[in-house]
Amino acid sequence: MKTQHSLAILLCIMIFFCCKRATNYIPSTDNNGQTVKADLFGQIIDESGIPIIGAIVKTSTHTFITDSNGVFQFVGIQTSKERTVLEVSKENYFKGYRTMYIVPNEDNFTRIILVEKKNPANFNAASGGTINVNGGGSITFKANSIVNKNTGVPYNGNVTVYSTWIDPTSSKLGDLIPGALRGFNTNGEEKLLQSYGMVGAELFDDTKQALQIASGYTAQITFPIPGPLAATAPANIPLWYFDETNGMWKEQGNAQVQGGNYVGNVSHFSFWNCDYPATLVQLEAIVKNTNGTPIANAKVRLTNTANSTTAYDYTNSSGKVKGAVPQNANLKLEIFVDDCNILLYSHNFNTTTTPCFLNDITVAIPPVESGQYFWNYIKLY
Repeated sequence: MKTQHSLAILLCIMIFFCCKRATNYIPSTDNNGQTVKADLFGQIIDESGIPIIGAIVKTSTHTFITDSNGVFQFVGIQTSKERTVLEVSKENYFKGYRTMYIVPNEDNFTRIILVEKKNPANFNAASGGTINVNGGGSITFKANSIVNKNTGVPYNGNVTVYSTWIDPTSSKLGDLIPGALRGFNTNGEEKLLQSYGMVGAELFDDTKQALQIASGYTAQITFPIPGPLAATAPANIPLWYFDETNGMWKEQGNAQVQGGNYVGNVSHFSFWNCDYPATLVQLEAIVKNTNGTPIANAKVRLTNTANSTTAYDYTNSSGKVKGAVPQNANLKLEIFVDDCNILLYSHNFNTTTTPCFLNDITVAIPPVESGQYFWNYIKLY
């Protein structure tokens, strides 16, 4: 198998056959702009878990086209430690993004789900209208509020809208969310985001030219609030849009609870997210088995017991998981066998305003039975 850069290397990537893995990287508080050398690799799949062949994966300096397993790899590249952004594109899919905190000189794995553009809705730009979002929610457009995205020329014809709602309680959230749960508030401060739901939309005319909301106008988005989050959903919550340039969410406006939904107005379209911001504190843990050997690719889930929001990560080949969590919070840490929900370890702990180190967590690995959880290594040349 040839790579785009004709790399004569041997790289192992985990492809799981029993359970499909979600990768929601816990963001880092490191903000020194340091560039490091590292390996990045992963897999691009669709919402059914099927590998996507021929997807274009880009960093700021490198490009790779996924192979027959949906796999990509960047080996020994110089990249941002605090904010490496992967952009993934494939025709008929929304673009995918992943903003990664990089462990230097080690492997860094991610998996990205591309959402298919399907079930388009239509309205007339001259009269405006309301469309239903795929998965849940709606968007209402005002009359004469649409322009050509590239030229700014007013548009009054048929508008085709591709849209999607991302459920914040989904176990696939980490694979689906653009970037990561990190954002800058209106004061320019980086925050850890706790999502209550997001909507993405793209607008086109009948010749497939991209459209956008005209300057001075807004559209109203309705975001469903999932049942498990309804009790803790704030009455008012900041809205954040995904900035594709720097791979971060940016605060702009707010939404209010109305009839079991969040409702807010937005001035342009990319992905929009209803998020409660939290101040960050660094967390680091090392997971080992009873023999003291680091456990690679263990699934780690953190749940904020105050509002039931969750984040996911996976240990690297050194058994390390590292990133940011809310300050002054009670968190529940759980470790699973892959994504089969076989719980191996559970521990509640409190964070403060100083870094938290949970080193040398010992986990007893159960025996592997035929037909249960297991993995296979695919070698790439």
